[in-house]
Amino acid sequence: TRSDRDWSSDVCSSDLEARVEYLRAGGLDLNELMEEGIVFPIVEVSVKYLKSACYDDTLLIRTYLRRLDRVRLDFDYEVVRESTGELLTTGHTVNTYTNMKTGRIARIPKEKIEGLVKLSEGDRING
Repeated sequence: TRSDRDWSSDVCSSDLEARVEYLRAGGLDLNELMEEGIVFPIVEVSVKYLKSACYDDTLLIRTYLRRLDRVRLDFDYEVVRESTGELLTTGHTVNTYTNMKTGRIARIPKEKIEGLVKLSEGDRING
């Protein structure tokens, strides 16, 4: 049977793209960090599906950087049906900077996140 509903949207993949764009807008180059041996894994994720999307819907993903320091970034997401503004899904991820060789949490230099600090001023919960 055919369904015009998307019950199993790949929200995590979409959130990844939104998160990468947010970091890029804040001047953080993930490729540069990887060349320095730093990766940025998700260590916590939650998703709440509120309503389903139809296959032809254009969706907007709003990304908010709620917490930011030299070790950790917490993002919140809202997936919205663009035509109506209806909220379909909310999500949250916690990412940590991690040394690829050791697998341990890494601190990145403060100057690398200065752009993110400015970009996220209206988003952050911790000021």
